[in-house]
Amino acid sequence: MASVIMLSIVHFIAGANYSGLHKSVRQPAAETKMRPNSSDYGAAIILAQQLQGVSFYTFYGHLGLNSIKNLQGGQFVNKGDIFGEFGIPSENGQWPPHLHFQIIADLQDCHGDYPGVCKFSEKEKWLSNCPDPDIILQINKYLQ
Repeated sequence: MASVIMLSIVHFIAGANYSGLHKSVRQPAAETKMRPNSSDYGAAIILAQQLQGVSFYTFYGHLGLNSIKNLQGGQFVNKGDIFGEFGIPSENGQWPPHLHFQIIADLQDCHGDYPGVCKFSEKEKWLSNCPDPDIILQINKYLQ
């Protein structure tokens, strides 16, 4: 069995069932997808982003089904909109409610999906394409 590593550039944020996710700036949704298998992402959204002239993507996984019900690729999500919600286990891959948040520089033909785990032997490849999400979230400063 191959060794796998959880990418250290993924943040898991706990929350209550159906807690809403608010968009801070207006950006288009790049992709939406449902990954229903146990231990998978459940409902997932990838948003196209731009910050200080740099284009990238943000991945939101383990969401509720309502998150992808009315959102299509190319559709804009406006500042302040609730664009997703924490899913319950039957909708999010059988996990306790939480958010999988990941920054992705290049989707590399991984449309509608992007790995949050990889083989240990491939970690440098994946880590080089996924900057630390704390660049945006700014939550590590609260860890003591």
